[in-house]
Amino acid sequence: GTLRAASTNRLLNMSFLELSAVLGNIGEFIGAIAVLITLVYLAVQIKQNTVALRSGNATTVQINIQSLAASAIADREFGDILIKGLGDPQSLTPSERIALYAWLFNMLKTGELAYAHYIKGDLDESYWLAYLNFLQSYWLTPGCIHYWEDRRAAFVPDFQRAMEQWMAESTSAVTRADVFYAGQS
Repeated sequence: GTLRAASTNRLLNMSFLELSAVLGNIGEFIGAIAVLITLVYLAVQIKQNTVALRSGNATTVQINIQSLAASAIADREFGDILIKGLGDPQSLTPSERIALYAWLFNMLKTGELAYAHYIKGDLDESYWLAYLNFLQSYWLTPGCIHYWEDRRAAFVPDFQRAMEQWMAESTSAVTRADVFYAGQS
C-alpha cells in the first residue's frame, strides 16, 4: 500500500506540463506499437497479394496455351493447316497462311506475356521454364521461323531480343515438333 500511495501522491503533485509530458510519452509508445502492427499486417498482405498475382499470371498463360491447342483440335481443317504450315509455310494458300499467321501471332503473344511476367518477377521461374520449353518446340519450326522473320516488329523490343537469343541457341537441335511437322513422326 505505501508504494501505491507514494505513486498517487506523486501524480497529484505533478504540474500540468509534467503530466502532459508523461501522457505524451505513453501516446508515442502506443503509436509506435500501432505502426509496428500496421507494418507487419501490410507485409503479410503484400506477400499474399504477390502469391495471388503469380498464380493468376500462371493461370492466364496456361489458359491461353490451352486455347491455342483447343483451336487446332476443334477445327480439323485448321489443324491440317497448322501442321502443313508449321512444316512448310510456302505450301500454304494465302487464306491458309492468314489462318496460320493469326495462330502464330496468338501463340507468340502468349509467350511475350509469359516472358514479361517472368522478367517482372510476377511468374515463377519453374512455370516460365516449362512454358519456354513447350513454346520453343513451335518457335523452331520452319513456319514459325518464317513468320518471325516477317512479323517480329509486332512484338516488344525486349521480347524480340529474347526470341533472337532463344532461336540462335536452339537452331542446332532438331526438336520433336520439327520432326512431327515435317511429317516424319
